[in-house]
Amino acid sequence: MKLQFIGTGAADFDWSRYGEAGILGSSATLIDGHILIDCGVTAAKALEHFQIARQQISDVVITHNHIDHFDLEVLKKVSAGRRVRLFASTQICEKAENICDVFPVHHRDKFSIGDYRFTALPADHPVDDPAEETFLYTVCHQGKSLLYALDTANITAAAFSLLGECVFDGIVWDATCANDANLWMDFYHSNPAVFRKIRKALTVLGKMKSSCKVIFSHRARQFWPHDPEKLRAIAETENAVIPADGEIVEI
Repeated sequence: MKLQFIGTGAADFDWSRYGEAGILGSSATLIDGHILIDCGVTAAKALEHFQIARQQISDVVITHNHIDHFDLEVLKKVSAGRRVRLFASTQICEKAENICDVFPVHHRDKFSIGDYRFTALPADHPVDDPAEETFLYTVCHQGKSLLYALDTANITAAAFSLLGECVFDGIVWDATCANDANLWMDFYHSNPAVFRKIRKALTVLGKMKSSCKVIFSHRARQFWPHDPEKLRAIAETENAVIPADGEIVEI
């Protein structure tokens, strides 16, 4: 499974300056070149910047209805006049039903995109509408298992109960903050310190392969260092990958 991180930033970047040095795009990840997870403010520009043809995207999967993860006008550009398949909350599907073939998703749902098998888990991350569900996803394909966990403050008990028989080859984890110094963010987002506990639990319970790649994304401009050496030091300390925009990681 090949993941291309076409956007790795959190919502505090000034995306009117997208393309300038140091400005990360809104979080979006391409799986094996054709499944796009999240389609926020910069997704269409990112595809152009990284020379990825919009026509190769067959399916779009949305985690939640925040502007850095879903933007209807950007989805129109990404779909390029085609009716791509959209998997998202009922509320997002209602907005997009005129431009996509929509498939409303609910917590606990299992769905397939070709031979990719998805399970929708509840995220620990609120949106404005309390009735609207927000998601983490497990993705299984050709013997590989991925946990995609952006945005979330933790793995809830309900989400953990849905992991089933998954033993993960890769985990994409919310790392909005570089550490746990910004405690108010812990109600919405996560950081490497939180993931240390989760890593320990998943390892003890046999849910992570010894070769599992941990990938930190959704980095906030104000809560992460910009010095590449400091980023490398955090990656080494946490035994994790901190991808740059456009970077490809294989699991």
